[in-house]
Amino acid sequence: MKYLVRVPPQLVDHLAALLSKAITDGYDSDFADSLQRIQGALEVNPHECGESRSGDIRIVFELPAAVEFIINESSREVLVTAIGYHPRRLK
Repeated sequence: MKYLVRVPPQLVDHLAALLSKAITDGYDSDFADSLQRIQGALEVNPHECGESRSGDIRIVFELPAAVEFIINESSREVLVTAIGYHPRRLK
């Protein structure tokens, strides 16, 4: 059974700004692909994604994206609490 990944509305504007930066840097497809891979992994088994941080917070890096999240096992939801953009300087 899959988990539902939720991104709060306040992070949607932040995500748009990060995508704009990725477009400027030439990493838009890399960033979008990274976010898709992270979302797919969170939907299937978020407990195996990334590493734990303080409390119930976990973080996963799939460069150039990073996502911080909390798992609610009882509702089978993953709440995204932060999204980061960390471009590789290869281009």
